[in-house]
Amino acid sequence: MSAQQEKICFRETFTRATGNEPYPYQERLAAVGGAIPQLLEVPTGLGKTAAAVLAWVWRRRFAEDTIRNQTPRRLVFCLPRRVLVEQTVGEAVRWLDRLGLLAGEADWENTGDGELPMRSSRLTRYEPDPADVSPVGCRRLVFIL
Repeated sequence: MSAQQEKICFRETFTRATGNEPYPYQERLAAVGGAIPQLLEVPTGLGKTAAAVLAWVWRRRFAEDTIRNQTPRRLVFCLPRRVLVEQTVGEAVRWLDRLGLLAGEADWENTGDGELPMRSSRLTRYEPDPADVSPVGCRRLVFIL
């Protein structure tokens, strides 16, 4: 798969997950060969969480084997406040649910058409299904809080 094909596919995946088109830096993060950068310097509100989570998901699930093999099997967030943890989990669960990749069940308030969570939806419950995780961690994704 060419870098251009990967970009188009990542763009579609990102848009389906978030409802927004990705910024160029988010597309580059998903398609870049080699390791994912350890630091993202982007202004507040321009999608660093979406960039990290969805680029990692893309690389682990949909990219060609060379990129998949260079991508860590786990994505870890260390956050200084509980409210940031809850916000990050809520957003990531929403994106994975919209992509059909969520392992487990999520209940939402204020869902859109087709019962998919919208940006304004609020996560009321998430129950992981550990039995749905493959040994390589790339069939479905589970959040462990």
